[in-house]
Amino acid sequence: MRRPIALATVLLLGAFVASASAQEVAEDSLPGLEAEYTMQVGDYAATLLPDFLRIRADLRYAVVVTYEPEPNRLDVEVFGGQVTVEQARQVVGAYWDFIQALFFPYAERRLGVKLDQNDISIVYYDISQGVMRPVVQMLEGQFVIQ
Repeated sequence: MRRPIALATVLLLGAFVASASAQEVAEDSLPGLEAEYTMQVGDYAATLLPDFLRIRADLRYAVVVTYEPEPNRLDVEVFGGQVTVEQARQVVGAYWDFIQALFFPYAERRLGVKLDQNDISIVYYDISQGVMRPVVQMLEGQFVIQ
């Protein structure tokens, strides 16, 4: 009776060692930080913009910025508390004014791209109830009530 159990143990142990060896080979073949990585200018701009927004102390809300290849736009998501529509418009407007006045010229000088209102979308989300509820969005330079 012990022989089938011993054989099953040896086979199981062999499969485990083979699996571990394959994983080590796969990990060894992963590139390091020196590996090339292709990104679009929009991806890079999306990584720069959140840090850029920290320059202004009054822009205090948590922000996530992503580049969306379709429709070729930076999406700025601002997360804050419960506000009126007018208050959310003021917050979005403050972010827009700062981005337009300082980030657009920076992107042109540093990244070689000319940005305008069609390249940015800003949405204010009320997260006070534990869910993301969009309040106001600025899209193509126009406020849209959500």
